[in-house]
Amino acid sequence: MQFFVDCNMDSKMIRFRFTESELDNQVAAVSESEKAFTKEQSGELCKELIRKSVNHPSTLGINGWDYGYKKFEPVGNTAVWMDFKAKNGFGLELKYTAECKFQPGNPNGEITIREREAS
Repeated sequence: MQFFVDCNMDSKMIRFRFTESELDNQVAAVSESEKAFTKEQSGELCKELIRKSVNHPSTLGINGWDYGYKKFEPVGNTAVWMDFKAKNGFGLELKYTAECKFQPGNPNGEITIREREAS
């Protein structure tokens, strides 16, 4: 069984999530925000999700230097927006943007890929 508690500290909401076992063993509480992935961790996890999602990984080029990151307080979820290029089945290189979302401590995030308009 899992529990979560929302606390208000200095007018800032903080969420704690713990299991029955952690409660029974009096494990120190760590907020979901403290468990959140950093920008660098989220970026690496997103790159891996992109690699797993493309049809031709050998043609993949990811812009790993300039990408967006946001940590959502108080739940600790993170999101990354990352541009990349890859070839499709016809050999045409297309430009895409991936949006990856992660929950604290769970590297198996969600990915949404959209084609960018040609510039």
